Amino acid sequence: MYSLGFLGAGQMGSAIMGGLKERSADTKCLFFDLDQSRSTAVAQRCGAATETSIAAVLRQANATVIAVKPQVYPTIAGEIAAAYQEGTLLLSIMAGVTLATLGETLPQGAKVIRLMPNTAMAVGEGVCLLTANENVTVVEKEQISGLLSLLGLVKEIPEKNMNGAMALSGSGPAFFYTMAEAMMLGGIETGLPKELALALTAQTMLGAAKMIQETGESASVLRDQVLSPAGTTIEGVRVLEAGGFRSDVIEAVAAAYRRGEEMGKGKGGQT
Repeated sequence: MYSLGFLGAGQMGSAIMGGLKERSADTKCLFFDLDQSRSTAVAQRCGAATETSIAAVLRQANATVIAVKPQVYPTIAGEIAAAYQEGTLLLSIMAGVTLATLGETLPQGAKVIRLMPNTAMAVGEGVCLLTANENVTVVEKEQISGLLSLLGLVKEIPEKNMNGAMALSGSGPAFFYTMAEAMMLGGIETGLPKELALALTAQTMLGAAKMIQETGESASVLRDQVLSPAGTTIEGVRVLEAGGFRSDVIEAVAAAYRRGEEMGKGKGGQT
């Protein structure tokens, strides 16, 4: 039985615990969170064991996920360093906190992997970016990648690309939900019931994403296949282009990237 610990049981930590409960019978999750009501809810929903301290989690887990907000980390860094056991993997999901920053307070030989998952890991369709320090072996990276791949796509990337990739896969779901809500509202405006508009929007987006994955075609080629001369779709695309839709999306990703860079320089915040 592989034991995975969590320091913090917020949105992302509980998403991973919930996903593993459904997809990995060989993984035991345990966690510590200061919020008692949240701890109770997460334990019941995710089948995870609650612990009474950071040290208790680190003592029992094969690998431990640091799942607190970046601005909280300095207040617990010393406690994590004091309780760290040689050979244990530390997995940080804190946005903007670099491997170098993590290494400043940890023992010299600490094995640290920086992860950037998204919330879709809760349903097995997530994205998780991975980069590790020099103390982590190839076998250890493969072990963590194999476990997390049960919850979606896992990609090892250079740390210098982490904030850019995070702007797509970490912040991207919020951009997607914003567009989905807008499409649903458009459907309602045409007279569709809300439930039908939402169902059609979700399935349409799911199918479009699957087309990109499975055909190997570019998004622009697939879009052009839907367009007909003087048809309904080109009218809608014309409105999007006139409103600067593509430019706005590009700027949204760039803005998320810039914020990640700021956080890496100690300016606080979260995804």
